[in-house]
Amino acid sequence: MNDNKPSQNSAKELFKPIQHQPRFSRGRKILIAVFLILSLILAWFLSSANAILIRPEPGYAQTHIKHWLKLPFGQDVLMLPGKYQVEAQAPGYYPYSEEFELGDDNLELNIVMTKLPGDLQLRISDSWQGQEIVEAAKAILKNDTDEHEAVFENGYWFFDEIPAGNYLLQIAHPFYLAKEQAFEIKGMAETQKLNVSLDANYGLLKVQHENEGAQLRLNDTLFNDSTQAMPLTIGDYDVCLELEGFKTQCQWAELLAQQEVTLAFEPLLPADASLKLSSNPSGANVTINGQFRGQTPLNIALAPGELQKIKLFKDGYQRFSQNLTLQEKETKSLHARLNAQLGQLSFRLQPGNTKVFAGNKRLTLDKQGRIKLPSHPVTLRFEAPGFASQSRRVTPSQSRPLKLDIKLLTLEQQKFANLKNEYRSKNGQLLKLFKPNAQFTMGASRRDQGRRANEIQRRIKLDKAFYLASHEISNKQFREFKQNHNSNHSKGVSLNNDSYPVANISWQDAALYCNWLSKREKLNNFYKVSQGKVVGFNPEANGYRLPTEAEWAWAARYENGKMKKYAWGDRMQHSANKANYNGNYADRAGAAQVGNIVNNYDDGYAASAPSGKFRPNSKGLYDMGGNMAEWVNDVYGIKTGLSQQQEHNPMGQQTGTYRVIRGPSWTSGTMSDLRLAFRDYGDKGKRHVGFRIARSAL
Repeated sequence: MNDNKPSQNSAKELFKPIQHQPRFSRGRKILIAVFLILSLILAWFLSSANAILIRPEPGYAQTHIKHWLKLPFGQDVLMLPGKYQVEAQAPGYYPYSEEFELGDDNLELNIVMTKLPGDLQLRISDSWQGQEIVEAAKAILKNDTDEHEAVFENGYWFFDEIPAGNYLLQIAHPFYLAKEQAFEIKGMAETQKLNVSLDANYGLLKVQHENEGAQLRLNDTLFNDSTQAMPLTIGDYDVCLELEGFKTQCQWAELLAQQEVTLAFEPLLPADASLKLSSNPSGANVTINGQFRGQTPLNIALAPGELQKIKLFKDGYQRFSQNLTLQEKETKSLHARLNAQLGQLSFRLQPGNTKVFAGNKRLTLDKQGRIKLPSHPVTLRFEAPGFASQSRRVTPSQSRPLKLDIKLLTLEQQKFANLKNEYRSKNGQLLKLFKPNAQFTMGASRRDQGRRANEIQRRIKLDKAFYLASHEISNKQFREFKQNHNSNHSKGVSLNNDSYPVANISWQDAALYCNWLSKREKLNNFYKVSQGKVVGFNPEANGYRLPTEAEWAWAARYENGKMKKYAWGDRMQHSANKANYNGNYADRAGAAQVGNIVNNYDDGYAASAPSGKFRPNSKGLYDMGGNMAEWVNDVYGIKTGLSQQQEHNPMGQQTGTYRVIRGPSWTSGTMSDLRLAFRDYGDKGKRHVGFRIARSAL
């Protein structure tokens, strides 16, 4: 055997293959793939995104865009086109929130935040005497739109939660010259302090005497404390010192502003004679020797040994006269019974069972309805069951009989008579009273051009009095309820100006506003609310509400017994100018906002217009045929055919998914949607839908 021959095992070991070593591990490959994908996503994002530059006022406000996909880039933020919500917060300001839309171009977003209200602590002092003024002062802060009155507490006058801005401060007091000065409320929850001194417009009167128990009479006004310095308004005073059993002593004083006058009285001398004078009835005027001395009952000091000519007179009574002479230190009592001068009154009373009272005394009339009463002013009261009482002040005359026609109103009639024709709510809306007594057909005939299927005709009887706002609710008025409400914009045209009607509010928002205003005026809420949502209404409540669809249709369309088709009449206008249309509709200025427009018409506004910018209708109501369509109270529904059953003051169902929207708006530009019968529905806010408020009058 050859020992040098290699074995098979040795050959295998000699030719064993070398194992391949990969360049990258599996983990590295995954990381590289993820990096490439992210790079592609970032490249796509950078090529598709646009920059947003937010400029807040104040500049230190913290801003935040609510979205996860954004990339800060210096002062800008890169984001994809779309709708977003921006929020801002800053100490001393209301939180800000607004929706915006980022298009295909970069966007500069200007944010103006509203300052929190501030307080003013006011100290008012007397520039002459130096003491603080704590009584009778009235302090007011006012500007073109608001007025606030200060409340006195703990030695200061306080204005609480005043919106930031420039005001005129007015301070009035009967003893001081009125003062006005400009003042800026800084707001931002800051309490400002202000000291104001008023220039005295009074003087001090001090009386010196040694007559214990004497009383001081100033121009017929009696004061018990006659020794203290008294602040008095400037003017002339007849100052008399009186004490029963003594002669009255008088002096004249002229009181000037910021001056002190001292009057010294000598000891009073005993009265020579005294007359105690009374009468039935009392209150008779007394003259002695032609000089007026007062009214009964009266104690009078008289000179002894002289003839005194005493006369008493009172309206409705014969004069009393008596002459007498009193001896030295004599006291005499004289009682005069005045005989009435009678004048005749005759009455024609409706209803016939009307009772007549003078004070609490019932008067008895003769069969001809006549009675004689003293010839002096008297207030008569007339009452009958089921009727409202009336009062009449009369003066019977001895020389001329007086005839009175008295017609009492039923309690229901009296309620109507007491209603104000118009008034302003605490939020500034003018509400007008309407007393309809009409039967009409609501909706549109199938023969009407432009009629829609949901405009089914309904027979309505409307005879319940109601109040209706003359204007649609403005952004400013609505923001008193919801401070941060934003009516937004329509394709870059702002709908958010203070004087413009509020937009983009849901039916729920409008109804809750009504309850908020009712609570502010201490009225019963019309809408029933559970967990922040309206769940029904109380038809008997006297609080604010949305008009019913029947009330809205009557107010917008009913004239001279007929229902108008358009706000301007019954036909489309041939000449499209402001004088003919007189309203805010879809026009040339707003062509970019809407689809159809009124040809050759331009009302001057690309979208909504300030409330009340155009002429009112025949009932004094603005924008019933344009500007904003309006939410009404009724639940939306479609009835089939013209019902033969007449609906009496309908208010709609208690609950439902959708609510009725009535009338044309600034988006209306066709024969169909320009009609006053145009009817829509919804539940969420829209750019062209607002509302006005109403109230049941009784």
